[in-house]
Amino acid sequence: MKGISSILLTSVYLCLQGASLFGMQSIPKFDERTGTGSWGGTRERGMRMHEELGVQLSREGMIWMHYEPQKGTCPWQDDFDDAVSRLGKAEIEIEEMITDTPFWASSHPRKDPNNPSSFKNAPPMGLNEPIYLDGSDKFSSEKKINPANPWAVFLEKMAKRYRGKVKYFQVWNEPDFPSGEERLDFSKPERTWQGSVGQYVRLLKIAHTVIKSVDPEALIVTGGLGYPRYLEAILERGGGQFFDCLDFHAYGFPGSDKGIGEFLKVHGQMKRTLHKFGQDSKRLLCSETGYSSLEPEEQADFIQKIYTVSAALGLDGTCYYSNTNPCWKEMGLIDWQTMSRPNGGYRAYQKAARILKDARFVKKIPLRPEIVAFLFEKKGKALLIAWAPYREEQQAVSLSLKGKWRCVDGNEERKVVKLWKRPTILEGGKKLEGVI
Repeated sequence: MKGISSILLTSVYLCLQGASLFGMQSIPKFDERTGTGSWGGTRERGMRMHEELGVQLSREGMIWMHYEPQKGTCPWQDDFDDAVSRLGKAEIEIEEMITDTPFWASSHPRKDPNNPSSFKNAPPMGLNEPIYLDGSDKFSSEKKINPANPWAVFLEKMAKRYRGKVKYFQVWNEPDFPSGEERLDFSKPERTWQGSVGQYVRLLKIAHTVIKSVDPEALIVTGGLGYPRYLEAILERGGGQFFDCLDFHAYGFPGSDKGIGEFLKVHGQMKRTLHKFGQDSKRLLCSETGYSSLEPEEQADFIQKIYTVSAALGLDGTCYYSNTNPCWKEMGLIDWQTMSRPNGGYRAYQKAARILKDARFVKKIPLRPEIVAFLFEKKGKALLIAWAPYREEQQAVSLSLKGKWRCVDGNEERKVVKLWKRPTILEGGKKLEGVI
């Protein structure tokens, strides 16, 4: 099995798309009357947290079954408008995850209005109906959306409302969860997309056609994928023409380096699959990754490493899951019930966002097999981030430096640094070449 260092040597390429965005899950809500986190609360504290952390990309859920619970009625429209408005004022980009079919539009043959899992993961009715009233899927400005295709109708309404305000439109969440199944199957409620791969490609095609017709600058993003075979199935069916950005999800435990290794493994698999189908130009984004706060030091290390690696890989952005606890595996950074008690991961995210903001990835430096080192340029100065995967502090390896370097956590100059699994961040002079 390849180590992290060797995987990075083959995975990292020069970033041509600008800085990778520091992403986060949706703005948490807090009820000031009760003093607790609540979906019925407001976003003031959550937005302050986003801005304090240095978030640059917020993944907001456009849950169709909540947004339009009855056909043509959108009781939560103002709520989503509020999120979009706040993020826009803060100059935070938005990834809008569109998912979950409402009861009235679900094709599930045994749907129960009192059981969302019986209808929300099924393909929408009318999915194979033409997008436009003239019986075609081809856009022209005078055409009207076909009302027999509720997915297309909803997307047009949503795209017009948020034109120019939302950059990334994500089509569903984890359509290959939990095991990468490709066939239509209503018998497994745990599947987040119960339709076939072909139906998912149709979902993408309609989203691409309708949203791009309203906002040509919008980027269509796949649901977060974890199985390269599912991506291959999408591409085999011609789905590559219907998305701009491939989204993947990757988690790994225990240990921050295992988490990074899993992230790189999934990224590499997705890149190779895209290459196989001549889709190398696709942008990549990771909208879910994270590490448990039950291992606080590993969580903090993981956060610094994951955003360093994301910048080196040239991803559009990486969204941390999640901002608050309680959540899956307690990965949050702050307590939702009080919106207080930020943990070490919170501070690590802040630090990484501050250090890597406006930094340009230059190259990965092949020092020794046991060391991972990345060179960045920031405001005309060299920035070096390095660590020795899997090594505890007592197993640290020494690295001699040329020139003047100082640790960003202090002003002392360093000629020799001891590297272990915790990242070391050094700032050097203006010369980028020959620094080590």
